[in-house]
Amino acid sequence: NKPLGPGALLDEQTLLLSYGSLAGNSTLNATPDGKWKIHGDPTEAAFLVAERKLAQSAPTLRGQRYKRIGEIPFSSERKMMSTLEVDHAQGEQIILVSKGAPDVLLDKCTHVQFGGSTQLLDASQRVQILERINTLSDAALRTLAVAYRYTSPTERKTCSAELEHDLVYVGTVGMMDPPREEAAAAIAQAQAAGIRVVMITGDHPRTAARIASDMGITKTGESADRA
Repeated sequence: NKPLGPGALLDEQTLLLSYGSLAGNSTLNATPDGKWKIHGDPTEAAFLVAERKLAQSAPTLRGQRYKRIGEIPFSSERKMMSTLEVDHAQGEQIILVSKGAPDVLLDKCTHVQFGGSTQLLDASQRVQILERINTLSDAALRTLAVAYRYTSPTERKTCSAELEHDLVYVGTVGMMDPPREEAAAAIAQAQAAGIRVVMITGDHPRTAARIASDMGITKTGESADRA
């Protein structure tokens, strides 16, 4: 594919952040003193803040263009969540918007977003997407992917995981969630005292491996599953 132009790239990025925000339950509200306050999960809130910074009109999307009519909640087993939204700008069509672990979402996708259009997702594109996910994870970034599809009239009475198929892969977001500075010192003290430190996380294995190495839980090049 040819590289996207600035306008098409912006449209794609806006779609990624807007749909990522729709598939969440956090809120971003203005306070009387002109500041902004987040309510809810910090990861979901990061989508809202980024969406707000990229597109000033974005906060109106949830309340005006889209209306939620259903939710398929996140679980540690599913590693994703989806919402059903009425899209008033598309003739009241109902769109399924999903957000979750990139490898999980990718397995449910048959198309990929490219600018303002969609294309069939072939094997080579899947490899490229996975390579980009690995690059982000190796940089200790938490990765989340976003996908969607417009549902058919016969599906509108259901709201279950059975709807999560034939999705359009929009993209992947990498988020920095740095450990606290005092954490590395505490880990070093525990190890010096003979305590075996274990890190439990739902992050991508490559992300976990990089963080474990940076924090001194594992040695450079050592597999994270040994921690």
